[in-house]
Amino acid sequence: MRTTSHDQTIHNTTGNFFRSPILSLVLAFSIGSLILVAGCGGDANNDQAERGAKSGPVEQANCQVNLDVSAWEDFQTLGNRMSTGERVAAEELEAFGNQRVVTLWRESITDGVPAALRVGNWVEEAFWDSIGEGRTEKKNSDRAVFGKAMRFSYDYRDEINLLLEQYRNPIHLCQLAELTGRWIDKDNLPTPFTINFIAGKPELRSHNGNILVDTSVLFASGINQIDGQIIALIYRDVQSLKGDNPLETGGASAVSHTLRVMMNEGVAGWIEKMPETHFNAKHPRLGKVVIIPEDIFKTGVRALDIFNTNLPRLLNDEDAMRQSGETLARAIVASGALTQGGYCMAAVIAHQLGEDRLVQVCQSPAAFVEAYQEAAKLNTLPLPYPGTAGRELFESMPTFSDEVYQGLMLVLNQAFPQSD
Repeated sequence: MRTTSHDQTIHNTTGNFFRSPILSLVLAFSIGSLILVAGCGGDANNDQAERGAKSGPVEQANCQVNLDVSAWEDFQTLGNRMSTGERVAAEELEAFGNQRVVTLWRESITDGVPAALRVGNWVEEAFWDSIGEGRTEKKNSDRAVFGKAMRFSYDYRDEINLLLEQYRNPIHLCQLAELTGRWIDKDNLPTPFTINFIAGKPELRSHNGNILVDTSVLFASGINQIDGQIIALIYRDVQSLKGDNPLETGGASAVSHTLRVMMNEGVAGWIEKMPETHFNAKHPRLGKVVIIPEDIFKTGVRALDIFNTNLPRLLNDEDAMRQSGETLARAIVASGALTQGGYCMAAVIAHQLGEDRLVQVCQSPAAFVEAYQEAAKLNTLPLPYPGTAGRELFESMPTFSDEVYQGLMLVLNQAFPQSD
C-alpha cells in the first residue's frame, strides 16, 4: 500500500513495472506467479532452503516459487569490506550494478534507468563514513537517499537474515503460494515466479515475472505483512481489471472507470490488510507512519456521499454527465477514496457476505457494486460514526441511494459487459 503518487494505480497499466501502492501511500503520509501446486513440502525442498541461506537463488520446486537473495548477499559482501575502510574499485561496483537482480531492478525504473556504476556508487555512499578520505564526487539526491536506505539494511542485516531464514521455509512458501492462488488465476501467473530481495529504498516492484522486495521493507513489515503486500502487488499487476485512467476520459466513462479502480484497489487493500499495516519504529521513514483505521472509513463514508450527492443530476442529464463525469472522478481521487474508499467497500462485502463473495465479484465492477449494496444494507441503522465504541468499522458504511445504485448498474454494465 506502494514514494510518489498513485499514477500506476489509477491507470492500471499493463506494462511490466508496478510499484507497491501501500508503500506509496504510507510514504505520501510522511507515507505468482506464486503458483498453487499440489504436493508442498518434502526433504529436497528443506535441503534446498537450507542451502539458499548461503547460496543466493533458491527454487521451491513443489510450489513453483523461485527465491533469489543473491543481490542481498552480494551487497553484504561489499558492505563487509567497505565497513572496514576498504575502497572498492569502480569495476567491482559496476559489476554489482550488473548483477541479475540489480539489473532487473534498474530496468524496472521506466522513467530513467540508472547505470550500473551509478547503483554501485550508491552502495559506496552507504559506507562513506567508514571509507573516509578521498571523496571528490558531488553527492546528488539519489546517492544520498539510496545510500541511507542501503546502510539501514546493512546495519540490521542480522535481523533481516533471520527473517529470510523463515521466509525460505518451504512450508511457508507453499502457504504463500496457496493464498496467492486464491486471488489470482493460474493463467495470469508467469511460471516460474521469482521473489527477489535487494537492498534499495522502501518499495516493492513487479517486473517481468519478478517481485523485487527491498530488505528494509522486509525488516519493517515482518513476514506476514510482506506476504500480503507481495500478493496484493501481484494482484494489481496481473489480475486487476485494466482500463482507462478515469482522469483522462470523460462523462460516464470517467465514472465507470473510477468504480473499476476502486474495485481493484479495494480487493488489493483487503488482501494486504490495509488498516492493519504497521512498520517497525526503527525504520527511518516507514517507522514514522501511523495508519488510523477510523480515518480510512471516514474516507469511505465520504466517498459514498460524493456519489449520492452528485450522481443523481448526472444520471438524469446526458449533457451534465458529459460535462461533469470527470469532475466527479477528480473529487473521488482528491478525497483519497480510490484506495481507501475501495478498501471500505471490499471490507463490507467480505465481512457481511463472506470473503468468497469478494473473490467472486472482483473482476466485474457491476458485480462488485451489486455485492456492496447487498452487504451495506445489512449494516444496522442508524449507522455509527467510524470508531464508535462497540461497533465495527465496516458497519459505518452506507448504501448507495436507490437512484444512484440503479444508475450505476446501467453505466457499469454498459462499460463492462459480462460475457456469458
